[in-house]
Amino acid sequence: MESKEKKLFFIRIHGDIPYNVVIPPMGLLYIIPPVKEYFPEYKIRLFDTALPEQPLKNLIRELDYFDPDILLFSFNYYEKDLFLKITKEIKQKFPKKIIVAGGPGITCSPMEIANKSSLDYFILGEGEKRLVNLLSHIDDNSIKLMDGCGKKIDGKIIFTERIAVLEDLDKWGIPAWDMIDLKRFSKLPNMNSMLKRSPYATIMTSRGCPFNCPFCSSFMRSRFRTRSIKNVIKEIKFLYSNGVREFHFLDDTFNVPEDRAIKLLKAISTLDLDIAISFQGIRIEYVSKELVNALKDAGCYKVEFGVQHIDPQITKYINRDISNNELLQKHELLKKAGFITNAHFIFGFPGETRKKALKNLRFAIRLDATYTTFFRLTPFPGTEYENMITDLTELPSTNLNYYNKDPRLNLSEMTNKELVRFQRFAYRRFHYRPIKMIKTFFKLPKTIYFWKHLVQEFFSHLKDKR
Repeated sequence: MESKEKKLFFIRIHGDIPYNVVIPPMGLLYIIPPVKEYFPEYKIRLFDTALPEQPLKNLIRELDYFDPDILLFSFNYYEKDLFLKITKEIKQKFPKKIIVAGGPGITCSPMEIANKSSLDYFILGEGEKRLVNLLSHIDDNSIKLMDGCGKKIDGKIIFTERIAVLEDLDKWGIPAWDMIDLKRFSKLPNMNSMLKRSPYATIMTSRGCPFNCPFCSSFMRSRFRTRSIKNVIKEIKFLYSNGVREFHFLDDTFNVPEDRAIKLLKAISTLDLDIAISFQGIRIEYVSKELVNALKDAGCYKVEFGVQHIDPQITKYINRDISNNELLQKHELLKKAGFITNAHFIFGFPGETRKKALKNLRFAIRLDATYTTFFRLTPFPGTEYENMITDLTELPSTNLNYYNKDPRLNLSEMTNKELVRFQRFAYRRFHYRPIKMIKTFFKLPKTIYFWKHLVQEFFSHLKDKR
């Protein structure tokens, strides 16, 4: 008798937050190639609730139709309540289906979520090898799982803390871009806040981070590794051949090390493609004239970088070793090259007073990036700041994003009301100066994609009820 075809259903949970943006489900796209290699017998589908045409409320209907054996969910910590709710409903209706959890949410707080949820297995950290290992042992109910894999048996959690990382980032080629339609994502607000060309794709050329910022989630603070330049170029050529004309590089620290970044940029330049590029994360202290020229030649039009704060006590604690004058000089190199720049600042550090916050804002105005993003410090699980919260037994996940409103998450010397008001004031004071508005208008790309996303951003701000 012919055995039943095995089916694996990948699901990205997406929760709405202020200034909501949507990017392709990179984590899932990276773990699909090894599954296809080791388990060719599996029929695979991907359901992305970030897309308007695939809302979470339709998931049960999709399960009825596809009838998968295994469901693998990926979610962030602030989406955990959605995960708990939908998996409970699934287990009640489909008790024999195997539920696996992965992604930043479960990695940040495995015991909390595993104990509360209806999951059967979970994966912490990078999933390529761990998912292959888990799928190899699901049928025999073995507990011989590699580090970072866990299971729940009769309410008991069994797992080993994650240790290993994927050393060879080229091992399984490039993400499974054939699983999604990138044109759909180009119609939604993106992390870059704008598009110069369309459609676009996101790219990560490295994993982990060589720095140890205390406000960064432990999920991000794995050992720093890079893909080969050859592998990155292969992905760019593949995406370009499939119509992609803009690339958003999501590396946290693209220009570290600088020599690799310059070599990669020069390799992109030699392709002689008609593309636009933006970078979501560069270290401003490692910006040089040579790097700026290489960025320009490769087709870059926008870069983002973190300043966070300029108060000496705060910068010492968050490992920022660059003077204010150096920041101004480095940024001037980017401005002279004609790039759109976005500087990130954070309010709400422990010990921060309104006076210190005001000093930080004044420097942001002096720096004069094309536009500036002002965040409130959020003590994500796995960060050093989480341990400073004394009156909570559990973090309120629905508020746990960069625009959180929960007063229990405020670690500064300002009251929560003062902190929220100051963030609003900072946005108005920086962006709504008449001369600044005119300069920004003429600086931003005037394409149909720009106007479309400008309207989306405008209505996104209207929906914000901060």
